[in-house]
Amino acid sequence: GDLLTSHKARDFGCTSCHLGQGFAVTYEKAAHEKLEFWNETMLPKELMQATCGTCHLSEEVPEAPILTRGRLIIRDKGCTGCPEIGEFFEEEPRGPDLAGIGNKVSRGWLFHWLKDPQEYLKNSRMPTFKLEDEEILNLIEYLMSLDGKDSPPHPVTGLPGETGNEDRGRTLVGESRCISCHSINGRGGKLAPELARVGDKVREEWLPNFLRNVHYYQPAKIMLEYNFTDQNALDISAYLFEEFSEEEFEICATFELDIVGDDDEYKRYGREDWDFHIRLSKKYNFDFVVEPLMICLIHKEQLSSSFLKRAQGHAKIVKKYFTDYQKYPKILAHEFVHISSLYIRSGDLKQGRNFLILSIKERPLYIKIYLHLLLSFFGVSIYRKIANIKRCLKGEIPLPYFEK
Repeated sequence: GDLLTSHKARDFGCTSCHLGQGFAVTYEKAAHEKLEFWNETMLPKELMQATCGTCHLSEEVPEAPILTRGRLIIRDKGCTGCPEIGEFFEEEPRGPDLAGIGNKVSRGWLFHWLKDPQEYLKNSRMPTFKLEDEEILNLIEYLMSLDGKDSPPHPVTGLPGETGNEDRGRTLVGESRCISCHSINGRGGKLAPELARVGDKVREEWLPNFLRNVHYYQPAKIMLEYNFTDQNALDISAYLFEEFSEEEFEICATFELDIVGDDDEYKRYGREDWDFHIRLSKKYNFDFVVEPLMICLIHKEQLSSSFLKRAQGHAKIVKKYFTDYQKYPKILAHEFVHISSLYIRSGDLKQGRNFLILSIKERPLYIKIYLHLLLSFFGVSIYRKIANIKRCLKGEIPLPYFEK
């Protein structure tokens, strides 16, 4: 065939391609089958192209299509990190810089990413390493300790969910032509990471700071510095979090869930399990306790900082258990006030007042409801400041916070 034309036996011999024992003078001793004193048996026809790589070190070998496909898979899957393989390939970046990842992503997202990268991003080049949960948790502790990059030259204060404007952000993303480099659900450029689920991955305080200080966080990144203002960065971040978030990731401690069951609501609307105490009370048949039965310690990034998501999630739980809540009008009124406060702080005054009206119907003589209703007419900004002052006085947040 063509290979014998370009690889004449008198020039290349037989065993350079076929392996086997070249010194043999009989069929049996040529190592067509395994011999006690010879390690390399002759290759079967299906594996013949394996030896082409001995001489042909380029990525593509036209006369060896199987070898070529194998090398392309190695490149696409990022296997060139192995020294024995990498020497045959041009050196190229195989993954993002992990410096500062502790400030960038949440523990919940990192757990699911290390568990199964393709579940989060179908076309991910990172392989699934089939790690045990304990191994993943140990990796997370190490990776979250890589938090050195926390002093950008242009720090952005505030959070997108509180001070960002999604509509302005959508306009800025279009004007900046982000899709020229980034893809969204497979459409767009291929030079930069996929944006389809960026809101599930990065932390709200990190993204606006990254947009303002791209090359501080990733000096070798080819992304342009757009000279966004702080407000521009907050607006773009607000749009990305709202438009490109599908679910919240959490790390579940399964021992208590085995007792009272998992919840299906908080996974979509926030990282807080508002449902847990209700499921617990139903399992053990108690109605009211005067002190907490347990204290849960959680990382701060495991709580959603989006007022809108928290309001929607809390409303979902009240709706789900509404029949039970109706037995306790005072508690139901309190829940309605809490939901209304979250909606107002998210900027949705109309929905916030609707829940205050529902609260009045349950408990018309509760003065606190009317105070919230009155404050809502001063606007979102004033309402947020007063709510934060109250939290400062209760010691829940540092005193200077309300000034932001």
